[in-house]
Amino acid sequence: MKYSVVSTWHDRAEPANYTFLDARQWAVEELFEIEQAYLLVVFTGGTGPMTGGKDVELGYAMGKGIRTCRVGPRVNIFHSLDHYMMFTSPQEFVQAMNPKSWGVK
Repeated sequence: MKYSVVSTWHDRAEPANYTFLDARQWAVEELFEIEQAYLLVVFTGGTGPMTGGKDVELGYAMGKGIRTCRVGPRVNIFHSLDHYMMFTSPQEFVQAMNPKSWGVK
């Protein structure tokens, strides 16, 4: 089984003084990328900036019926929904996504 990452935000260097139009374009691109995804993985509990973007993206994916997965601690009530896959660590997530752990050759 092969996986691919469809998001591009992590490849983008955001300038300190980006414009409203830049932000709008990035938001549109990110929502389109979420719609292309089979699974949205949200990493919580990190030490990076907390912009709220991942919460918006999670809600958007859930609203579109896209499978979602949390890696890290529960930090809000929506992380408790039944259809949401949960893993406590990146290592646990990687192990679960490995087809060999399912008995697939």
